[in-house]
Amino acid sequence: MNIVKGYIEETWSSGAEVDARGIMSPMLNGWFFAEPQNVDCRLIRLKTYTAWAWHARSCAPAQCISDRRFAIFHQRLLEANQELGQAKTLCHSDPLLYEAAEPIIRGLNGDPTLCLTMEEALVGLRQTKDPLCYGAHTGALQYHCAKWHGSHEKMFDYVKSITGQLPEGHPLWVLVPMAHYERGLQPPRGHWQRSEVKTEIMDAFKHAFPSSGNMQQGTVKLVVQSQERACRSYFAYCFIMCQQYDSARSQIRVLGKRPHSRPWHFIGKYKYYAGMLGFDTEGGPEDEMAATSAPMAEASLVADELVAGNAAGPAGDIGGVAAATIHVEPLTDEPVAVPTVEAKLIPEIV
Repeated sequence: MNIVKGYIEETWSSGAEVDARGIMSPMLNGWFFAEPQNVDCRLIRLKTYTAWAWHARSCAPAQCISDRRFAIFHQRLLEANQELGQAKTLCHSDPLLYEAAEPIIRGLNGDPTLCLTMEEALVGLRQTKDPLCYGAHTGALQYHCAKWHGSHEKMFDYVKSITGQLPEGHPLWVLVPMAHYERGLQPPRGHWQRSEVKTEIMDAFKHAFPSSGNMQQGTVKLVVQSQERACRSYFAYCFIMCQQYDSARSQIRVLGKRPHSRPWHFIGKYKYYAGMLGFDTEGGPEDEMAATSAPMAEASLVADELVAGNAAGPAGDIGGVAAATIHVEPLTDEPVAVPTVEAKLIPEIV
C-alpha cells in the first residue's frame, strides 16, 4: 500500500509553493470511480489524500510556512477527513483506517467539530483485528508529544500503556526510543545523562531484541524488515546520545548502509555518526561497512556535539561531559558485509 502511495507522491510538485489546483492522483481517482466499493482502493486513497495534505504544509516549522500553504493544507485535510468517513463505512474494523486517521486528527488539532478525536480513534483501533497496529501507535505517539498536542508526561504515559501489553520481540518496543528521541529535542538539556533514561532504553532494547542477531531476511515481509530497521535505528541513535557507544556500534553493524530514514532523516547524518564510531562509511572493493581503528572517535563525537548544542537539532545535547573524560579504545571489530546498494533516504514502507 505504501509503495503505491510513495510512487504517487513522486509525481507531486516539490517547489517552494504548492499549487492549489493540483490533482492528488488521476490514477486513484480513476480506480475509485471504477470500483467505489473496493476496500483496498479506499484505504490507499485515504492514506494518499492525507499525505497530499501534509505535502502542502511541508515538514518545515510552523513559523516558516506561508499562510497560503496553511490554507491549502487545511482544505486538503478536510477533504481527507471526508475520505476517512467514507472509508469507515466500508472497513471500520481495519486497523489501517486508524493509522491513516492520526495525521488528519493531528493536523486538524483534534477538533471534534471537524474530525474524530484521538481518544475515539484509539477506541476504534482496540476493536479491530490488530489493536497493536504498528503505524497507528507510532502515529499516536506523535499526537501525544509536546510539539503537537500533548506533553512529555502524556507521551511517556501513552508509551507505558502500550508497552505494558507487548510480548518480547514486538516491533512496538520502538515506542520507547522514539519517545526519548522526541524528549531529547526539547529543552531543558541534560535528558540523555540521566541514569534512569539509559536504563529504560536498554531494558526496552532487551525486550525488543531478546536474541539480538542479524536483520531478518528471506521470506520475512518487507514491512517487517522495515519495522526492524526503524527499531534498530532509533535504539542506535539513543545509544549514541547516551554515550553507550558499544551498544550503538552493535546496531550500526547490523544496519550497515541501509538504515531507516528516521531518526536520521538524511544519510549524511547517519554516516557522520557511523564514521565517528569507527566505521568506514565509503566502503571498499567489496563495499563493506568495516570497522576501522579510530582511537579518538568517541572523544571527537562528544566534542562536536557539545559545540553544536541544540542548534544541531536532534544531534544536540549529547551529554555535557568534557571530551577529555571519555575513555576511548581502538576499534577492532571484524568487517561486516552489507548490501551493495548505496544508502540514501529510505522511504518508510510500514
